[in-house]
Amino acid sequence: MIKYAAFLRGINVGGHRIIKMDKLREMFSTLGFSQVKSYIQSGNIIFETAESDGHALERRIEAYLQATLGYEVATVIRTVAEMADIVRYDPFQAERSAEGVKMYVSFLADEPNHERKNALMSLSNDIELFQIKHRELFYLCRPTTKKVLFSNNFIEKELCLVATTRNWATVNKIVSY
Repeated sequence: MIKYAAFLRGINVGGHRIIKMDKLREMFSTLGFSQVKSYIQSGNIIFETAESDGHALERRIEAYLQATLGYEVATVIRTVAEMADIVRYDPFQAERSAEGVKMYVSFLADEPNHERKNALMSLSNDIELFQIKHRELFYLCRPTTKKVLFSNNFIEKELCLVATTRNWATVNKIVSY
């Protein structure tokens, strides 16, 4: 069995698309997954299955959620082993220890093309740092009173890819969950 983390985009954010986690766990169990657990209320589901095709799993989950909920829920999955690699990579380890610094990971549906990747990376500055490795965007923001570029919608627009974002603490917790 392979252990996966599914990240559902836009679930329980800002009072929209509210789904109770027990209902979501039940839906994943109905799909035939085992050891189904949720982490916090923002659409993080950990489960096991023998299926090894991540993209096929994403499409299967999305189709089931669309049919069951009546609206589209973009889904990005990673194996827990991939999640551990993401945590080990930690490109901003030195910077992240400073007071007030925030770090996030955006899980991308696919690897961005070279041109879009470079365009986004060129936006790094003394406040906001971007780093892309494979299908993950790492983002660090130092304390500021200025308006920052980063948002999930901004990332999707710049990279032309579906993305869903989690803070660094959540990413770390899921690895050990």
